[in-house]
Amino acid sequence: EKVYYSHLVRMRKPNRDVFEHVLSDSKLNPDETLFIDDSPQHLKTAEALGLHTHLMRPDDSLEKFLYRSGLLNNT
Repeated sequence: EKVYYSHLVRMRKPNRDVFEHVLSDSKLNPDETLFIDDSPQHLKTAEALGLHTHLMRPDDSLEKFLYRSGLLNNT
């Protein structure tokens, strides 16, 4: 696992360079990567690069989304 801070990589969303940097540096396949954000603009860039996306809304929770999507289970 790794955390990326925009001030350290000197790139910010929604610039596609930051997404490409993270994918390359982490050796992630965009088709196997889920990007979650509360900004439709950021999601648009991620989708253009082939990432799966989810728009977080104030009335939703990450845990509920992960259960609904089958990425997390109770077993």
